[in-house]
Amino acid sequence: MPLYLWNQYTKPELAKVAQDIIGDKLSDCGFEVKRENIKDHGFHMNAQSENGSFLRFQVRSCRFPAGMRSNYIFTPKSKFTIDNSSYMSVVLFVDEVLPDLYLIPSRTWEQPNKLFKDYDYGKPGQKSAPEWGIYITRKNLQLLSEFKFENILDKLSS
Repeated sequence: MPLYLWNQYTKPELAKVAQDIIGDKLSDCGFEVKRENIKDHGFHMNAQSENGSFLRFQVRSCRFPAGMRSNYIFTPKSKFTIDNSSYMSVVLFVDEVLPDLYLIPSRTWEQPNKLFKDYDYGKPGQKSAPEWGIYITRKNLQLLSEFKFENILDKLSS
């Protein structure tokens, strides 16, 4: 079995690997994929299914090595629309194994919880732009498993 040493990749390299994995998976399932690199906002893809439906994907990558307790992925609300055709694809990299893939419908953020976060930062002194986030912990991985890429993609393909 080959070793996957994801910690040797830079963040941009890992993001590119994530984009390639997600794009290839979508193509393999019959989607026509158009990839875009939006500077400072990750990779985006537009995909059209064989039945003609048009979907948008934002690709995020995340390292989660064995000793890490938590990690946080986010995207500015201005760059990720909550609607029926937008998805966040997450590629979770753990050294020495193939990455885990997740596909999260944007509507998930309509009901934030301990995994899916909705931050507006509207208080005085807060400078960050409003964002949608995913707070990944060892415990929250169980909640994330509902969004395994294959499970969600099967629903989209049918």
